[in-house]
Amino acid sequence: MNIKQSKEKSLPQKKWALANMEVPEIIKNSAKVWAETLTGIVKSEPKDILVSLGYIAQRLIADQHLNSVLVEWEKIREKGRMKEDYAQCMQAKYTLLELLKFLESDMPDEQRFQILKRIMLVAATEEKSDRQSIKPQEFMKLIKILPAGSVMVLTTAYQLSKNPPIGPGENNRVNADSWVKIIAEKSGLEYPALVVMYEKPLIESMLLTERVYADGSGVRLSPHFRVSDLGFELCSFLDHYDSLDL
Repeated sequence: MNIKQSKEKSLPQKKWALANMEVPEIIKNSAKVWAETLTGIVKSEPKDILVSLGYIAQRLIADQHLNSVLVEWEKIREKGRMKEDYAQCMQAKYTLLELLKFLESDMPDEQRFQILKRIMLVAATEEKSDRQSIKPQEFMKLIKILPAGSVMVLTTAYQLSKNPPIGPGENNRVNADSWVKIIAEKSGLEYPALVVMYEKPLIESMLLTERVYADGSGVRLSPHFRVSDLGFELCSFLDHYDSLDL
């Protein structure tokens, strides 16, 4: 049995039940489905097992991630930061769906997983948005289409906006290289070339302001160290996670 056949056999049988479950139940059942799939792979022919090693590793990592979400979800509930009926609402299920789809991707990296988890858990408190808002889902979709390096650039620029290491310059413009070097150092990316590469998806997603001058040699720092209003709201949403004290 190959991976595709195993997944197709397991998942449809569960879909009707998952739709009526609360978020913690969905997480537990998703992990169970993955475990059943892995069991099917292990029982397959040797040639199928060799092909499936990467998938097995991916599922084990995804299972660990789901367990961490479940633990923190229950902590929020125990702290009284989540309304009793929130786990049944559509926003809760949609944000979980976005997370599950990410974990099903070819390479669910740790950087973006942590951001997606934060968005989901902050949304669950309804302290930064209510359950009718599409903001959490839209934030998650934005993060999912970004490279992990771009997420590092965005969150670093946001943190630096709280206490900018350089002034806004004349007419609120400074040399772009100065900004790039600071982000490279503070983000851990180290190489300015990586920052230049990762800033492009952020500009295209309107999370970072564009460069200025015909040759693109300048940037506007104010008001958020190049982070756009949309990017600032996304990062502020994420920041609320720290107040949960998990």
